Amino acid sequence: MHHDRKKQVAAGVPPLVSAGAGAVAGLVTNVALQPFDTVKTRLAGGLHVEEFMSVSKTARPYRGMFATFHRVFQEEGIRGLYKGSSATALRVSIGAGCFFAILNGISPPEKRDKQSSVSLMASGAFARSMVGIMMCPVAVVKTRLEADYTGKSYNGLRDCAVRIVREEGVSGLYRGLVPTLVKDVPYASLYFLMYTKLKQALRHWNNEDESVLVQFG
Repeated sequence: MHHDRKKQVAAGVPPLVSAGAGAVAGLVTNVALQPFDTVKTRLAGGLHVEEFMSVSKTARPYRGMFATFHRVFQEEGIRGLYKGSSATALRVSIGAGCFFAILNGISPPEKRDKQSSVSLMASGAFARSMVGIMMCPVAVVKTRLEADYTGKSYNGLRDCAVRIVREEGVSGLYRGLVPTLVKDVPYASLYFLMYTKLKQALRHWNNEDESVLVQFG
């Protein structure tokens, strides 16, 4: 029975299960961390004082994480902290699901022990590249909604996407794609390499104890 359990664990997780687990994890992350994403976006745009002044003479830029968090909550309520959350939910749930599905498709868990470091890094980079290209339009919409501190620029996810395409063309939905890939692809390749090597080292150290395989699977 112990041997059969090891076989089942080594066989890996079906792609649909990996995708589902990634999607659920993404949704949980979205609920917990969306306010911080909104604060980050406001701070990133807070240096452009002239944009604020063009809307209102009394407008002022955002300064500091805690001050921005308090100000958004005070002026816009809890909904202000969750602006763009629908787009974020799509991005992180579908994105995470697709990432793990693609990764397990091109690098099955039961074959990773035989892959070289370069091959593992390439697998992580390819999976992240595909997801980055697929989800870029959603990421752009998310950022625009989060940055809408007046609450009047866009009327939801669909309106934002339609207006971007109408005013900027389809290419507007892919603004920032190259910097995103430059940032995320190397990270994903190194992350997958280190994750796999650490898992192998722990398995060897624990003499292939099945509890470790399950915990880090």
